[in-house]
Amino acid sequence: SDIRRIGGTGLGLALCKEIVEAHGGEIGFESAENEGSTFWMELAAAAREHIQAGSGPGRVLVLEDDPVVAELLAEWLAAEGIAVETAASGEAGLARATEDAPAAICLDVGLSGRLDGWQVLAKLKEHPATAGVPVIVCSGGGAAEQALALGAADFLTKPFSGDQFRVAVRRLLPSGSGPPVADDGPDV
Repeated sequence: SDIRRIGGTGLGLALCKEIVEAHGGEIGFESAENEGSTFWMELAAAAREHIQAGSGPGRVLVLEDDPVVAELLAEWLAAEGIAVETAASGEAGLARATEDAPAAICLDVGLSGRLDGWQVLAKLKEHPATAGVPVIVCSGGGAAEQALALGAADFLTKPFSGDQFRVAVRRLLPSGSGPPVADDGPDV
């Protein structure tokens, strides 16, 4: 193709620069003739912590007892500039949601503690502070109908991709809840 003979247009680098700078970071490169180029980016750890611990209209509460999954979901959202808070038990998540209602909640059904995800969902929909908060149930297959019947706004069957997760969350958040992000990879 022409691209292989003449190289790219540089659009990918321009997009990367915009995304990294929108997150308060820096991007650059080092190049040596006949050796190649190395591209790098830096994101401030403090900015990431602020995004993950922040509150406000775009904050998403992730209720997930598997710390690896919780961290992955938080990273996917934080990469989009969405404030994220996590809770590992139904009780902790319910308390946090009713104390300071988030813009959306991602809820695993199999939570540790006395309350499972179904009980948490029912209590969220009963409480005046959280009744209108959209909930995405993220769990194994076969429970989508039950989730929607109990008031969930969406259901994602595990395993799902970063793109699927971000699209579902973005659909539920108020507009302007974070910078736009371009990603052409199937899984992130």
